[in-house]
Amino acid sequence: LGDLINTLGKVLNQDEEEQTEIVDQLNYLKSVIESNASLDDIKREAIQVINAIGCIAESRQHTHQSLLEELTNKLKAMRAELSEARREMELDGLTQLYNRKAFDQQLLRTFDLGRLSSQPVCLIMVDIDHFKRINDQFGHPAGDLVLRQFADCCTQTFPRRSDFVARYGGEEFTIILQETAMDAAGMLGERLLQAARNLRLDYLGQELRFTVSVGIAELSVADKDASSWLHRADSALYRAKQSGRNRLIKGLNI
Repeated sequence: LGDLINTLGKVLNQDEEEQTEIVDQLNYLKSVIESNASLDDIKREAIQVINAIGCIAESRQHTHQSLLEELTNKLKAMRAELSEARREMELDGLTQLYNRKAFDQQLLRTFDLGRLSSQPVCLIMVDIDHFKRINDQFGHPAGDLVLRQFADCCTQTFPRRSDFVARYGGEEFTIILQETAMDAAGMLGERLLQAARNLRLDYLGQELRFTVSVGIAELSVADKDASSWLHRADSALYRAKQSGRNRLIKGLNI
């Protein structure tokens, strides 16, 4: 922002300096005319003043073009910085997935668009099984390692640009799948289950293994709001955990 302000200042200062030069040239010509000089002298001085003003105008055009290009580059850089800052505000610092705030906003947008579209949309909720036990047994750094590695599993399992993967909070994750019906979402959920089972993490010479539980709900016309849809996915996840964990439960259609 400071660079942008400095560039704008250059433009204004340059205009003031050139305006002063033009006024000085015109005042000089006025003094020549008022001095009762000969017509030839006035003509000669007028030509010189006109040439001088022409040079100032040409210089102004060149300078303005350079400053305009500089200003354009500064604006592009500022836009990129703001975009990056906005993106960082939407990300979870540990996993680099979208955070809870970004998920809540995306859920509302998806719900509103889903009600207007005939395309299916599924919501997946995932919980790492016995995560507290991992923290208690190996320490929080080990828990952080598990979260990061599982986040990688999620992004690899759901690689489409339209797949919205977020850390919901603690050891819970959410995925919004556009244009995906329950059967396809179920297969992807099973793939995620297997990816977690296959992970072998080395932490200070100790092997860490874990499983996850998954609940899925497809958006229904009967969902009154986004919270209703989220509740159905969360209820499916709860049933998966109550049924012994390390499994996937599909939410009931309503």
